[in-house]
Amino acid sequence: MTLPGESRSPCDEEVDADGFVVLVVDLVTGHSDCYGPYRDAAHARGQAEWRRLEYDLADLPDVVVGLVPWHDEGGRTTDTAAG
Repeated sequence: MTLPGESRSPCDEEVDADGFVVLVVDLVTGHSDCYGPYRDAAHARGQAEWRRLEYDLADLPDVVVGLVPWHDEGGRTTDTAAG
């Protein structure tokens, strides 16, 4: 997971990604959610920064916001219960 504003070289998984999702995890409640996918890394980073600001303004420092590489399954169903 890449945190907003983090500067490091992307790993192979990020280079090969079809886009990114913004992952939000509340370390206190255990609740998590994700937003996206965003094809453009800069747009995804902006969305992550916006969500980080929202949680900072709400005084929720234990909420972690990060970017996760997204890989398009090309319409493949991964739900084993599906047909």
